[in-house]
Amino acid sequence: KGLKPAPHQHGSVFLKEGIELGKTIERKKSRFIRESGYSNYLDYRKECREKGKITWNILMGLATLEEQIEGVKKLYEFTQRTGLTIDSIQNIASGLIALPKEYRDKAPKTTSFVFESYQDYEDHVEAAPIENTFMDYVLASPNALETTINSVKAGAHFIGVFSQIVWGYPVYDDDMTRFQNVLRALGIMASKRDEKLCVATYLEDGLSGNFIDCASFIGHALLEHYIVTTLCGARFIICFGGLLSEPDIRAAVTLALHR
Repeated sequence: KGLKPAPHQHGSVFLKEGIELGKTIERKKSRFIRESGYSNYLDYRKECREKGKITWNILMGLATLEEQIEGVKKLYEFTQRTGLTIDSIQNIASGLIALPKEYRDKAPKTTSFVFESYQDYEDHVEAAPIENTFMDYVLASPNALETTINSVKAGAHFIGVFSQIVWGYPVYDDDMTRFQNVLRALGIMASKRDEKLCVATYLEDGLSGNFIDCASFIGHALLEHYIVTTLCGARFIICFGGLLSEPDIRAAVTLALHR
């Protein structure tokens, strides 16, 4: 009892607020969706899996927004020239986007670009017919509400990173407001479940990255899955592998997570 914070509203209150908010958000059809003919990116990925086709995702975070957009265009030109399909781009924006704007001047500077407005998100999804995933510093951050809304509006289908909910930010300590907004963000994602939007996690970014055994690694994945799907009603997709180097262990973990 002594560990519990002062009385506060139940988390379901903020989840419901997010669900209602999500119902009012109109989504843009991204350039990938318009030009590929698919209704959503998840169905495309499932079809690739059924056909045994490897999908390629590239992580990119250049110094300025202008360089980033130009980089996306050049990547697409590369695919047209070589025939290698890049299916999605994970935008690695500055960690500053995790913070509400009033905190950013006090935060450590970073080397990557910053989303300043919704238009910046839209410019990414319009730069090329490649799916954009908005992951780091988005759904589980102190600025979760703004970044999630902008990602959803711009037409993204995979939004994360849920495991980053354990991250701290030196200049920000209003955890009550932060977690209320994370729940609202999860509510938004739950409201778009039928549109195949997925809350994404990357296990090694969270507590799973601290375990020395794969059973605990998988166990914590089940906990995250339970929170997002059973408690919050959203879809959930797991990314992992950065700390697993042996092929046999990677294969076993993949099979266990699938089951």
